[in-house]
Amino acid sequence: MSRSSRSNSVVGICRLCQRERPLKDSHVIPMSFFTILKRRGGPATQGSDNLLYRVRPTQDSWSQPMLCADCEQKISRWERYAIEVIRKPGRHKVIVRKTPETWGFFNVDYARFRLFQLSLLFRACVSTRAEFEHYSAPAPRLERMRYLLNAQEAPDGNEFPCLMEVLLNPLPDSVLCTRLVGAPAPLFYEGRKHQWFVFGGYCWYFVEPELSPVQLTYESHLQRGGFMKLPALNPHEHPWIARTLLVQELKVATEWSV
Repeated sequence: MSRSSRSNSVVGICRLCQRERPLKDSHVIPMSFFTILKRRGGPATQGSDNLLYRVRPTQDSWSQPMLCADCEQKISRWERYAIEVIRKPGRHKVIVRKTPETWGFFNVDYARFRLFQLSLLFRACVSTRAEFEHYSAPAPRLERMRYLLNAQEAPDGNEFPCLMEVLLNPLPDSVLCTRLVGAPAPLFYEGRKHQWFVFGGYCWYFVEPELSPVQLTYESHLQRGGFMKLPALNPHEHPWIARTLLVQELKVATEWSV
């Protein structure tokens, strides 16, 4: 990589279109989630599955020069849509029906939401930041992701599938789960690798190479008709999340240096 003398921006190969261009400071987990937290008067809480790693507050949005302006703009459209589905679903006529056990989403735009999910996985796999060191994909899968994103073609339901869960805040008016951000090590379940993220009050599990026959019966991945029914998870039942929230609840994290 080099720096442009006129703009002082980093010039390099865009990881998506693979052209040499000035590169933007690209985020894997959308900057919007960090911005929302800052506006509400607090940082995100960064957790880890490594017990030797300190749970800590973070204002850092985990970015690096990675994509050109055109590719950033393309992905940002999908990001904006997905974020609004999560935070303000009525803006896009998405209906959310909640029970203590599940949240049902109706009328989600399949193409835009799935392309956002795919862009999230792609960026984590090509990132060189330490937070995403566990994320990887064989060259053919990486090329397939690149093709779909460049063509703006949403993958089928069992291609790069993403299962989701809602994290229920433990107390009324609590924002503990909303503040939680993480990119833990993969989980292995039913012989499948699950690369996952935690942000926005949700868990996002990317299953490799595809969903198992049992997982295909789940409704927690977006269906072509725009429906998904997400399990509502008690965060204290999940070891990684429970540990991070415990520190947050005790307000220890704010006493540690970033």
